[in-house]
Amino acid sequence: MDKETIRKLGKQGRKSVRGEARMLFQEAICKQIRESEAYKKASIILSYQAFGGEVELDALKAFAKEDGKQLAFPFCLDKTTMIALIPESEESWGEDLYGMKVPLLEKSKRVDAADIDLVLTPLVAFDEQCHRTGMGAGIYDRYLPQCTKATIIGIAFEAQKMESIPTDQHDVTLAHIISEKGIYNRK
Repeated sequence: MDKETIRKLGKQGRKSVRGEARMLFQEAICKQIRESEAYKKASIILSYQAFGGEVELDALKAFAKEDGKQLAFPFCLDKTTMIALIPESEESWGEDLYGMKVPLLEKSKRVDAADIDLVLTPLVAFDEQCHRTGMGAGIYDRYLPQCTKATIIGIAFEAQKMESIPTDQHDVTLAHIISEKGIYNRK
């Protein structure tokens, strides 16, 4: 399958998870993240705000606060450049050009990618070898190599799993992927 077909199927898969099942799956994913060694060792975590049917990590925000973790979120400076920001307060949020909830640059602390311990990345589709397909802009594929000490974990519903994901040289293979069914480890 080509990447466009995989993207279409992956988006359909994540949007097919609805209602109570969606809530239960998201809770299970957040608990697995919290129980992971990468989370336990992390001080600074790059998370994300769910968009377009992505797994919502709302429970993780409460866990991180309880556990004394700093949560950063992506902010796109332009269509190709992403940075990480830690919002100063609840008033530090706004919307970007795509209507996504993002921390505001002027009301947040910028975090150097090399200081991030754990990256939780959304994805459109994945396979058991921890290959991922994103939205197609390559923003995460350009940013993730800068996170030199971070463990990188993809977050998805099992409905987004494919038999095989084609990869290009620039595509970043993840260390792990967490779904409601469990943790996949890079092979």
